[in-house]
Amino acid sequence: MSDPPVMWLLLSLTSTFAGNLTLFGSMANIIVAQGAQRQAPLRFRDFLWVGVPITLATTVVGMTMLWAFWRWGWV
Repeated sequence: MSDPPVMWLLLSLTSTFAGNLTLFGSMANIIVAQGAQRQAPLRFRDFLWVGVPITLATTVVGMTMLWAFWRWGWV
C-alpha cells in the first residue's frame, strides 16, 4: 500500500456500497423489506436484479472520484 489513507477510504467506500448488493447486505434493507412485505413482496432475486447494477455503477463512480481527488492532491 503506497498510500494507506487512500486505501482506507477505498475500503470504506466499497464496504458501504456492498451493503446495497444483496437484500441481506444491510440491516436497513431487511427492515424495509419486512415492513413492506404485505404491500409489495420482495424476492431475493428481484433485489439482486436492481442491486448488482447499482452497486457496480456507484462503486465505479466512487472509485473514479477517489482516484481523481488523489491525483489532484485533495486527499
